Amino acid sequence: MPKLVFASHHFRIQLPSKSYWALMGVFFFAVSSCSLFVGRPIQEFSDQDAALKAARELGAQTAAPELYRKAEEYSIRALNEYKAKNFLVAREYAVKSREYAEKAEWLALLKGQTRESLVPQIDEIAPPPPKDEYQAPPGARPGFITKEEEAAAGQKGGSGQ
Repeated sequence: MPKLVFASHHFRIQLPSKSYWALMGVFFFAVSSCSLFVGRPIQEFSDQDAALKAARELGAQTAAPELYRKAEEYSIRALNEYKAKNFLVAREYAVKSREYAEKAEWLALLKGQTRESLVPQIDEIAPPPPKDEYQAPPGARPGFITKEEEAAAGQKGGSGQ
C-alpha cells in the first residue's frame, strides 16, 4: 500500500518496493492465465465421444431419450466451454456427458435394443469395380483407336513417306 509521509513543507507518497510490484505481477499473471496451468481435457472428450457413439449405435435416442438428451446437452456445453478455454468446466461437462451416455446405453441394453454399426459397409460407399474393357455408349465411338482401325488406316494411307 502506498504510504503518506510528511516531509518538511510538502507531502510525499512512498510507493512499495520493486520486489512488491514484481510479486504482484507474477500473482496476477498466475490468476489470469489459469489455462496455462490446466491441461486440455482431450481424454475426457475422447471418452465422451466414444460413449455417445456407443449409445447411438444401440438406439438410446428412442430407448432412453431423457438420458441421451442430457448426454448430448452436456457434450455441447463441454465444447462451448472448451472453445472459451475454460478447461476445468469443460472437463466436468465432458465427464457428465460420458456418464449420462453410459447410463442411456445401459438402459437401452436392458430394454432389449440391439447394436447397429454406424460405420457404412464397403458396398455402400465404394463405387462398382471397373470392367475389364471400356464399353462405349450406344451410337458413340470409343475415345481410342483399336488395332484393327489402326491397321486399316495404315493400309489406306500407303507408305506414309
